[in-house]
Amino acid sequence: YLDHLADSSKRPSSYIFAGAGESEKEEAVFHFVSKLARKFGDEEFLARVKAKNHPDVVIIEPEIEEKKGKTREKEIGISQVREALEKLKFFPYELKMKFCIIKRAQKMNSESSNALLKSLEEPTDSAIFIIFADSVESLLPTIVSRCAILRFPETKLPQWNEENREQFKKIFRSEIFERFEYIEKNSKNK
Repeated sequence: YLDHLADSSKRPSSYIFAGAGESEKEEAVFHFVSKLARKFGDEEFLARVKAKNHPDVVIIEPEIEEKKGKTREKEIGISQVREALEKLKFFPYELKMKFCIIKRAQKMNSESSNALLKSLEEPTDSAIFIIFADSVESLLPTIVSRCAILRFPETKLPQWNEENREQFKKIFRSEIFERFEYIEKNSKNK
Protein backbone atom coordinates (compact mmCIF):
# COMPACT_ATOMS: atom_id res chain seq x y z
CA TYR A 1 0.00 0.00 0.00
CA LEU A 2 2.78 2.43 0.92
CA ASP A 3 4.56 1.78 -2.39
CA HIS A 4 1.37 2.59 -4.31
CA LEU A 5 0.81 5.69 -2.20
CA ALA A 6 4.41 6.86 -2.73
CA ASP A 7 4.02 6.55 -6.51
CA SER A 8 0.69 8.40 -6.56
CA SER A 9 0.62 11.99 -7.76
CA LYS A 10 -2.47 12.70 -5.62
CA ARG A 11 -1.18 11.72 -2.22
CA PRO A 12 -1.91 13.60 1.01
CA SER A 13 0.76 15.75 2.63
CA SER A 14 0.21 14.44 6.15
CA TYR A 15 -0.15 10.97 7.63
CA ILE A 16 -0.80 9.33 10.96
CA PHE A 17 0.72 5.91 11.57
CA ALA A 18 -1.40 4.68 14.47
CA GLY A 19 -1.27 1.54 16.53
CA ALA A 20 0.94 -0.63 18.63
CA GLY A 21 4.50 -1.52 17.77
CA GLU A 22 6.76 1.52 17.57
CA SER A 23 9.47 -0.39 15.70
CA GLU A 24 7.01 -1.64 13.04
CA LYS A 25 5.70 1.88 12.46
CA GLU A 26 9.24 3.25 12.32
CA GLU A 27 10.29 0.65 9.76
CA ALA A 28 7.24 1.43 7.62
CA VAL A 29 7.87 5.19 7.87
CA PHE A 30 11.51 4.92 6.85
CA HIS A 31 10.48 2.70 3.92
CA PHE A 32 7.81 5.23 2.91
CA VAL A 33 10.17 8.21 3.23
CA SER A 34 12.85 6.47 1.16
CA LYS A 35 10.25 5.71 -1.54
CA LEU A 36 8.94 9.30 -1.58
CA ALA A 37 12.48 10.67 -1.66
CA ARG A 38 13.39 8.30 -4.51
CA LYS A 39 16.17 6.91 -2.31
CA PHE A 40 14.83 3.38 -1.85
CA GLY A 41 17.66 0.97 -1.13
CA ASP A 42 20.11 3.78 -0.35
CA GLU A 43 21.57 2.63 2.96
CA GLU A 44 23.56 5.84 3.44
CA PHE A 45 20.39 7.91 3.13
CA LEU A 46 18.56 5.74 5.68
CA ALA A 47 21.49 5.84 8.08
CA ARG A 48 21.57 9.64 7.92
CA VAL A 49 17.80 9.88 8.45
CA LYS A 50 17.84 7.49 11.43
CA ALA A 51 20.78 9.39 12.94
CA LYS A 52 18.84 12.67 12.53
CA ASN A 53 21.61 13.89 10.28
CA HIS A 54 19.77 14.70 7.05
CA PRO A 55 19.00 18.34 6.24
CA ASP A 56 15.64 17.54 4.63
CA VAL A 57 14.29 15.20 7.32
CA VAL A 58 13.29 16.57 10.72
CA ILE A 59 12.48 14.13 13.51
CA ILE A 60 10.64 15.24 16.63
CA GLU A 61 10.36 12.94 19.62
CA PRO A 62 9.96 13.29 23.37
CA GLU A 63 13.16 14.12 25.19
CA ILE A 64 14.34 11.64 27.79
CA GLU A 65 14.80 12.97 31.30
CA GLU A 66 16.68 11.27 34.12
CA LYS A 67 15.97 12.26 37.70
CA LYS A 68 17.00 10.42 40.82
CA GLY A 69 17.88 7.31 38.85
CA LYS A 70 14.52 7.18 37.05
CA THR A 71 14.07 7.73 33.33
CA ARG A 72 10.94 9.24 31.80
CA GLU A 73 9.83 10.81 28.56
CA LYS A 74 8.97 14.48 28.67
CA GLU A 75 6.16 16.07 26.68
CA ILE A 76 6.85 17.25 23.17
CA GLY A 77 6.90 20.97 23.73
CA ILE A 78 6.04 23.89 21.53
CA SER A 79 9.71 24.84 21.18
CA GLN A 80 10.48 21.46 19.55
CA VAL A 81 7.60 21.85 17.10
CA ARG A 82 8.45 25.48 16.29
CA GLU A 83 12.10 24.57 15.69
CA ALA A 84 11.07 21.80 13.29
CA LEU A 85 8.58 24.03 11.47
CA GLU A 86 11.28 26.68 11.08
CA LYS A 87 13.52 24.12 9.35
CA LEU A 88 10.66 23.16 7.03
CA LYS A 89 10.27 26.75 5.79
CA PHE A 90 13.43 26.57 3.71
CA PHE A 91 13.68 24.90 0.32
CA PRO A 92 14.84 21.28 0.33
CA TYR A 93 18.59 20.96 0.22
CA GLU A 94 19.19 17.47 -1.21
CA LEU A 95 15.72 16.10 -1.92
CA LYS A 96 12.69 17.42 -3.78
CA MET A 97 10.71 17.72 -0.54
CA LYS A 98 11.17 17.93 3.21
CA PHE A 99 9.86 15.49 5.79
CA CYS A 100 8.75 16.03 9.38
CA ILE A 101 8.47 12.83 11.40
CA ILE A 102 6.86 13.09 14.83
CA LYS A 103 7.40 10.05 17.03
CA ARG A 104 5.09 9.31 19.96
CA ALA A 105 2.91 12.27 19.06
CA GLN A 106 0.53 11.44 21.91
CA LYS A 107 3.18 13.15 24.07
CA MET A 108 2.51 16.55 22.45
CA ASN A 109 1.04 19.09 24.81
CA SER A 110 -1.83 21.34 23.71
CA GLU A 111 0.47 24.20 22.65
CA SER A 112 2.66 22.00 20.45
CA SER A 113 -0.42 20.26 19.00
CA ASN A 114 -1.94 23.60 18.04
CA ALA A 115 1.34 24.79 16.49
CA LEU A 116 1.45 21.62 14.38
CA LEU A 117 -2.20 22.02 13.46
CA LYS A 118 -1.51 25.44 11.93
CA SER A 119 1.01 23.84 9.52
CA LEU A 120 -1.33 20.97 8.68
CA GLU A 121 -4.12 23.44 7.86
CA GLU A 122 -1.88 25.28 5.38
CA PRO A 123 0.23 22.53 3.78
CA THR A 124 3.04 23.35 1.39
CA ASP A 125 3.91 21.32 -1.69
CA SER A 126 7.39 20.64 -0.38
CA ALA A 127 6.66 19.23 3.10
CA ILE A 128 5.33 15.84 4.19
CA PHE A 129 4.27 15.26 7.80
CA ILE A 130 4.31 11.76 9.28
CA ILE A 131 2.94 11.36 12.79
CA PHE A 132 3.38 8.25 14.97
CA ALA A 133 0.77 7.70 17.68
CA ASP A 134 -0.44 4.83 19.81
CA SER A 135 -3.98 5.69 18.73
CA VAL A 136 -5.74 8.42 16.79
CA GLU A 137 -7.82 9.12 19.90
CA SER A 138 -4.68 10.39 21.65
CA LEU A 139 -4.38 13.27 19.17
CA LEU A 140 -6.45 16.40 18.66
CA PRO A 141 -9.45 15.57 16.45
CA THR A 142 -8.56 18.52 14.23
CA ILE A 143 -5.09 17.03 13.58
CA VAL A 144 -6.62 13.64 12.79
CA SER A 145 -9.09 15.21 10.35
CA ARG A 146 -6.25 16.67 8.28
CA CYS A 147 -4.23 13.45 7.95
CA ALA A 148 -4.48 10.16 6.13
CA ILE A 149 -4.56 7.41 8.74
CA LEU A 150 -2.64 4.16 8.44
CA ARG A 151 -3.51 1.75 11.23
CA PHE A 152 -1.09 -0.84 12.55
CA PRO A 153 -3.01 -3.61 14.29
CA GLU A 154 -1.54 -5.15 17.40
CA THR A 155 -0.02 -8.48 16.51
CA LYS A 156 0.84 -10.95 19.17
CA LEU A 157 2.77 -13.87 17.82
CA PRO A 158 2.75 -17.10 19.77
CA GLN A 159 5.79 -17.79 21.89
CA TRP A 160 8.05 -20.22 20.13
CA ASN A 161 8.94 -23.13 22.38
CA GLU A 162 9.98 -26.75 22.15
CA GLU A 163 6.36 -27.98 22.22
CA ASN A 164 5.51 -25.83 19.16
CA ARG A 165 8.63 -27.00 17.37
CA GLU A 166 7.76 -30.68 17.91
CA GLN A 167 4.17 -30.09 16.82
CA PHE A 168 5.31 -28.47 13.57
CA LYS A 169 7.80 -31.27 12.88
CA LYS A 170 4.96 -33.77 13.28
CA ILE A 171 2.74 -31.77 10.91
CA PHE A 172 5.44 -31.49 8.24
CA ARG A 173 6.09 -35.24 8.37
CA SER A 174 2.40 -36.08 8.01
CA GLU A 175 0.43 -36.79 4.86
CA ILE A 176 -1.14 -33.89 3.01
CA PHE A 177 -4.73 -34.79 4.04
CA GLU A 178 -3.59 -34.79 7.70
CA ARG A 179 -2.14 -31.32 7.25
CA PHE A 180 -5.44 -30.04 5.88
CA GLU A 181 -7.32 -31.66 8.76
CA TYR A 182 -5.00 -29.88 11.19
CA ILE A 183 -5.56 -26.52 9.46
CA GLU A 184 -9.31 -27.03 9.35
CA LYS A 185 -9.46 -28.01 13.03
CA ASN A 186 -7.37 -25.01 14.14
CA SER A 187 -9.22 -22.51 11.96
CA LYS A 188 -12.53 -23.53 13.57
CA ASN A 189 -11.06 -22.83 17.01
CA LYS A 190 -10.31 -19.18 16.15
